[in-house]
Amino acid sequence: MKYIRAILIVLVVVLAAVAQGFSRTAAQTGAALGLIIVSVPAVLLAVAAAFSRAKQRTYQQVFSPQKADTALSLLSALCLAIGGVLQLMQGGLVWAGLGILCMLGAFGLAMGAIYRQRGKNPPARCYVLAVLFYALRLFRDFRHWMVDPAILDYCFLLFAMISFMLAAYHMGAFSFDRGDSRALTFFALSGVYFCAASTGFISLKADGFVFGGSALWLLACLLQMSDYRQAQKPAQSPAEEQ
Repeated sequence: MKYIRAILIVLVVVLAAVAQGFSRTAAQTGAALGLIIVSVPAVLLAVAAAFSRAKQRTYQQVFSPQKADTALSLLSALCLAIGGVLQLMQGGLVWAGLGILCMLGAFGLAMGAIYRQRGKNPPARCYVLAVLFYALRLFRDFRHWMVDPAILDYCFLLFAMISFMLAAYHMGAFSFDRGDSRALTFFALSGVYFCAASTGFISLKADGFVFGGSALWLLACLLQMSDYRQAQKPAQSPAEEQ
């Protein structure tokens, strides 16, 4: 089954690359039919990949130290931090708050990667600020689109940001051994796909770093989701860990 899941994940990534091309065409011409057609099988494949694995809830069942995860996570944190600085430079109180929160969220994700590399379960505080940033950014973007709505921007950028937020939320849930490996797999895949599908609609330089950094972090999550070195290890109870 793990080989089937690997094939499904690769197919979603391939469709993401195809969607990136359609995204640029749609942004230039307004013709989004090809992008929509590609998006339907991509989402269905992400669902299939999520349900192809057992539902695991504890950190020890899913995560293990990986150098590739650490490298991708630290690179993604750097991109998010740069995106935070660029948002801060946009001017205005809202962008300043979002920029600072983005930088703090990036620091939290970097710390989470260091914890994982050391074989420790990252505390939930590593993800809280990232979730808060994505939630507030969603609120800001929604208000912007309500004033000047653009259907293509609204759909694909919205789906990407929702996926980023929910993936960070489910990563945090593993800090309490209340995670959902299927949900994390789905939102990581959907986030990578919709990020690629949104590239043609990203106008701000800051958003390029925010979306790109978020996609790199989700790829790191997918590396952990596909690693079975810890899958057969029985989860320890809190009493045993103490």
